[in-house]
Amino acid sequence: MTMFSAAIVAMQRESVFARRYAEGMKKDEYWDPMYEDSTNVLAKLPGIAAYIYRMKYKGDTHIPAEQELDFGGNFAHQMGFGKPYDDVARMYFILHSDHESGNVSAHTTHLVASALSDAYFSLSAGINGLAARSTVSPTRKCSAG
Repeated sequence: MTMFSAAIVAMQRESVFARRYAEGMKKDEYWDPMYEDSTNVLAKLPGIAAYIYRMKYKGDTHIPAEQELDFGGNFAHQMGFGKPYDDVARMYFILHSDHESGNVSAHTTHLVASALSDAYFSLSAGINGLAARSTVSPTRKCSAG
């Protein structure tokens, strides 16, 4: 999670929202560059996650994306898994896409974005919220349940 969060923050220099905000865009225009940043970072997440996985667990062998594959299929491909894992990846992304504000990562992402941070900082903050939960010792009870 640390490498995933760091990769997201490293891409922040590409933020359209940050650039336009610094230029003094009007408040009613905020949504447009935030949407652009969100779609830009979302498109890169599977490749980044797969790259980190391959680097850590598969001898640092990168598998390039295939342009004809969809989001889930490309993720499975870049992880090094064939069929039926492309369908598994698609189902996993669909099932886990509806977090709105029911968990720490979604709440944190919304909170950081409400302070006019761009999508990169907001998403990284949300990822860090998830990382805190995933690093709790299995023998230690987490107060969140």
